[in-house]
Amino acid sequence: MNLNKGFVGFMVALLMTTVGVTAVFAGSSNSSSESSVSNVRSRIEKRKPAELTDEQREAMELRRSKMVVAQEKWATLTDEQKEEIYLLKDEITKIEGRIIDKYSEWKVIDGEMASQIKERLEESRVKVREANRMPMLGRRGGLGRGFKCNEAPQE
Repeated sequence: MNLNKGFVGFMVALLMTTVGVTAVFAGSSNSSSESSVSNVRSRIEKRKPAELTDEQREAMELRRSKMVVAQEKWATLTDEQKEEIYLLKDEITKIEGRIIDKYSEWKVIDGEMASQIKERLEESRVKVREANRMPMLGRRGGLGRGFKCNEAPQE
């Protein structure tokens, strides 16, 4: 399958979010980079859950209602159509695993962390498939781990 550069860039950004920004910069020996890492770590440690505005709540509810419709449509797909989507998601998981391996090879993350991340990716992939869930493209924001068919998303 020929993946375009934009999609690969999206996957790298997604993986960097999964791995964590601090891990990406941890291998740098530059003092300004070390300062940046320290600043990022400090901001992450101090981060408090944000209060949602009414506008944000409305946007979340709209996304949830759209997901309910998408789940209902997913339930109407044939097994062959679902399998085609699952196979594409399997390819994405393999690519993410290769990226993680490169991070480990280049000492951005250690081997143990790489193994843990790859294990979580595989567990998620298997759970979504076994539960007949609709795989999603993202992993953050509450909409990315796959949704059970004919069931409203849990809050």
